[in-house]
Amino acid sequence: MGTWRGGTSFKTAKRNAEIEGVADRVEFKKADARDIPYPDNCFDIVVASFVLHMIHKNRDAAFKEMIRVLKPGGKFAIMEPPRGYKWGINEDLKRKLGNFGLKNVKFISMMIRYPKKRNVYIICGEKEGKNEVQGSRYLRNFTSPKTLYAITPIIK
Repeated sequence: MGTWRGGTSFKTAKRNAEIEGVADRVEFKKADARDIPYPDNCFDIVVASFVLHMIHKNRDAAFKEMIRVLKPGGKFAIMEPPRGYKWGINEDLKRKLGNFGLKNVKFISMMIRYPKKRNVYIICGEKEGKNEVQGSRYLRNFTSPKTLYAITPIIK
């Protein structure tokens, strides 16, 4: 499932799903990351790229929503630049994510070359609570999850 405002078009996202052979298993909705239209504890994995640093108003609500829809024991992984508008990857962010219900929060620095060479961080952790997400190799590796929540930037 993908939800966003802006970024990649629905048409492109649907075409990408067709190319990857998953079009029959994904759903796309327009929504605000601060008000995700799904129930609590709904997804095994929450994944987002270059989203949170773009949300200038009430960014914490987006973090809380992403964690809310994640099942207990579910995996959280987002990719973000190291800094931006009132944004920084630091111990304050780690504490905040812990207070919102994530445990084992890690920041993994990596270099990417899209659209240019730059440093980014993978921010990952798992939702506190009884582990409802069982030992799938996909969930351990954050790849090809059976359920996926991905969002792209919203700007208001």
